Amino acid sequence: MKEIKSALEEKRRFLSERATRIRTAGIPALQQLILVGHTDTGGGREARALLTALYAP
Repeated sequence: MKEIKSALEEKRRFLSERATRIRTAGIPALQQLILVGHTDTGGGREARALLTALYAP
């Protein structure tokens, strides 16, 4: 039983740390995509299309 609790705690800790790493890396990446999306280049069009696809309802 202790082994199961230990494994569950380890999994919870891993998921928590993973979520923190994703937020830490993801927010700056999203901000960069937004900046690129404001340009009048092919990359800007692609960034706008990606953001629209991700966040459109």
